[in-house]
Amino acid sequence: MSTPTPKVAPLAINKADLGFLIALASNSGLAFLFIILFCVLRKRFPDFYSPKIYVHRWRNTLPDTLFSWIPKMVARFSMSSILRENGLDVYMYFRFLRACLFIVSLLLLLSLVTLIPANATGGNTVLREFNYTINDNGTAVNSSQFLREQVTKFENVSLRGLEKITLQNIRDSSNVMWVHFFFTVFASVLICWVLFKDFKEFQSLRIRARETKKIENRTILLTHIQASNETDVKNYLSTVLPERRIEFIETVQIVRDVEDLHHLQERYERNLKKMERIKAKQLKNPHEILTHKVKSIGHPLGDKSTETNAIEYYERKAAELLRNIENVQGNFNMLEPKNAAFVTFTGKEMAQMLAQSEVSTRSGLIPQAFEAPEPRAVVWKWVGIGAFQFFIRTHLLHVSIFFMSLLWVIPISFFSSFTTIENLDKVVPKLVEVLEKNQALYGFVAGFLPVLLTIIFLALVPKIIRAAAMQAGFHSMTSVDRAVVNKFYGFLFINVLLGFLVGPVSIDLARNAGSLTFNRVLQIVSSSVPRQSNAMVIYVMTTSFAAFPMELLRLVPLLLRTVKHKFVAITVREHKEVDRDSIGYFEFTLRYAKELLIFSIVLTYSTISPFILVFGFVYFGMAYFSAMYNLQYVYPLEYKNGGMLWTSSFNLMIFALCFYQLIMASILLAKNFWMGGAILLFIPCTLFFRSLVTKIYLQKAVYGVIQNVPSTSASSSLESLAERSALLVFEQSAEDSIFAYKHKEIDWNQDDIIRGNFLQDEPLMVQTHGSQRGYDTLA
Repeated sequence: MSTPTPKVAPLAINKADLGFLIALASNSGLAFLFIILFCVLRKRFPDFYSPKIYVHRWRNTLPDTLFSWIPKMVARFSMSSILRENGLDVYMYFRFLRACLFIVSLLLLLSLVTLIPANATGGNTVLREFNYTINDNGTAVNSSQFLREQVTKFENVSLRGLEKITLQNIRDSSNVMWVHFFFTVFASVLICWVLFKDFKEFQSLRIRARETKKIENRTILLTHIQASNETDVKNYLSTVLPERRIEFIETVQIVRDVEDLHHLQERYERNLKKMERIKAKQLKNPHEILTHKVKSIGHPLGDKSTETNAIEYYERKAAELLRNIENVQGNFNMLEPKNAAFVTFTGKEMAQMLAQSEVSTRSGLIPQAFEAPEPRAVVWKWVGIGAFQFFIRTHLLHVSIFFMSLLWVIPISFFSSFTTIENLDKVVPKLVEVLEKNQALYGFVAGFLPVLLTIIFLALVPKIIRAAAMQAGFHSMTSVDRAVVNKFYGFLFINVLLGFLVGPVSIDLARNAGSLTFNRVLQIVSSSVPRQSNAMVIYVMTTSFAAFPMELLRLVPLLLRTVKHKFVAITVREHKEVDRDSIGYFEFTLRYAKELLIFSIVLTYSTISPFILVFGFVYFGMAYFSAMYNLQYVYPLEYKNGGMLWTSSFNLMIFALCFYQLIMASILLAKNFWMGGAILLFIPCTLFFRSLVTKIYLQKAVYGVIQNVPSTSASSSLESLAERSALLVFEQSAEDSIFAYKHKEIDWNQDDIIRGNFLQDEPLMVQTHGSQRGYDTLA
């Protein structure tokens, strides 16, 4: 019998490279198209793409030409102006992006002169599986003929294409791996150094922010106190504060259960909107009499016997709701207290002292005293929640998100099992036979489709996690946002980075179940991680070229806005609501989690497949540019977190670094480079670094310092002085009222809702007093 030959002619280029080229061409083409479309539409819809310029006139305008606005915007950008005009949340987000971009850039430059030349000259061979088909006389036939026999052979082949510059191309026990060892050490030291500098800067700016006399700096939130009025709170504090310090209390706001009153006010506002629509329709058709019929299960289209004039019906309903609201407001002090109060002092020192004193130690399961969140960031529903209920809710959040992450791994692992044709051939070999007839389709399925399916499959997860976090019992949006960042990052880490590894690893482990040893498992794991480098490169590339041009373009919100203006909204109020909702707010939690995932992926594969650093640089560069435009010219701030989300990014970057060190130690040990085990020693060193830096900087960053810090220092640079003064200007210019923590429901009245006639040119204001997000108007 003659030697069998492959059933089809080999592809002209490496199969993995073909998938990469198809993904690169399609992604870059779409990105270019989206950017061109954005530049065109930006001129056509300035109120949508530049609302801060068009509506508020608080930024210098950008040129209306197609591309000249880009260098103009970049030239005007400065971190001091970001700090002055947007505050710490935006500033620290840019610091985070700049840190990631700096780390990836240095690692990329270093890899060009170390890793890539070392990998390219490794000369390693790998064992690959080949399938052959032969007929009765021993000659090869193509796949369209009737197959008599199929033969599988394993052959050692040299790596080519992008695989040649990966760690796979290094022979076992080679001294070349010293390069990878020292690269890992350098990356670890670099990341720790950058994080140390940023934490020091964060602490300095937080202390400056806490020095101002803003209302949240002078206010604490007391929980678990039996108090129904201001006197009860002062009596309680007199047992805690030093003698005569009770005189420094400025206001006390008792937190009460206003949910029913809030719902009545929301019903009134909805009724008002319906009445405005009816009046608008009546004016369009003055001869038509509009009626209202009560709907029920038995009469889904309305009961004819209840038919009445629509305008009169809504006016009567509004009057009834208004009477109920005024009745509750008149007995506001009779509403049930929630065992919590906001206490505002005349100065910040007493508030900071109380927040850090013995009363703040853990009593039960949650503290009795907190530094007050920014007024707009208060979640009124959960202020004063019981300790046991808080414990149950937070642990339910942890457990539910954990199991959701595990369950989501199943479909993600299924998709990831198709990231290599070898795994696809093990699952559905007939499909591989069809794909091999078309090189373009073969490359698309092998390299691009699994990544695209994974991105689509993860689209709904952020909304689910945020909805769960909102029910966890946190009393501030800062705590909610930090929980969302941590949970969403953990979800993405498990389902994307680990998910792409679990699928192929599980297939290999199942096939070798009868002969598994510790060394064999280590070899399978260490070989599976590098094999997914192509999929990870494509994932980072796809996210770079697709996500950020789409964030600038915001095509779906634009289309929905146009449709609603044309076919849905008919009153001034509704048109203003459409404009507001189409813009929305910048999702810091979503962006932090996704950027941290990309950082983890790029760092994990930076030594294995240094080519991924190119797209890591592209990703963070485009993220920086996109944020530069959106945060300066598009999105308003919904509320302020004081930059505290950055602390979550610090912890998660440390976690990503430890994971990177673990992976590199495992791979180097599996390749018989025993010094790789020394990398494991860096993990406790990294954790000690985190503990030390947190101990030095975090306490002061959260609470500030009781003593005033000098505004200048001989050692301060001009840049730091500019940033400090900018921060003070921004903080002191914000609205500050002693009634900021007062229930908005008690001051609610219909004059706030009805401002002039609904057909006047002056925009109507829609207020949702007491909203947890704290936004009262359509700006």
